[in-house]
Amino acid sequence: RIHLCSTDNILDAWALTNGKTYSDAHKELNFKHVKQQMMAEATAAVKEGMYIAFDQTNLKLKARRPKLELLRYAKPAYTVFAITFPYTEKLLEERNVARSKVAPLFKYIPKGILKDMIDSYVGPHPVEGFHHVIELIPSRGPLLA
Repeated sequence: RIHLCSTDNILDAWALTNGKTYSDAHKELNFKHVKQQMMAEATAAVKEGMYIAFDQTNLKLKARRPKLELLRYAKPAYTVFAITFPYTEKLLEERNVARSKVAPLFKYIPKGILKDMIDSYVGPHPVEGFHHVIELIPSRGPLLA
């Protein structure tokens, strides 16, 4: 069994339950509490010995650290993979606009926030605790680093 850990899933579920959009959920919920809920779910999944997938845009080392710490000290130990996808700013904006038109959540990240995410990105590295870093290149398949 795989447990998918995602703050977006928590935001999406709240939005659907309350007849709101993803953006509404981001505005109305305390994101610190959303992250705490996701980590509580991840901790419970580790205790159950489940496989875990973190579906998040963890762009900085600081944001990835708590997840890696959880897995590093789990018994039995986890083999930790990071999977990255190449992107261009144009591609991200096109996908962002396309997502904003999909009901019922109309998920959209404001351009300024998207730009900050791009500018602050630090790619994952084995020194952080990843056993494997994989870049998925659509035309050529995965590359192991």
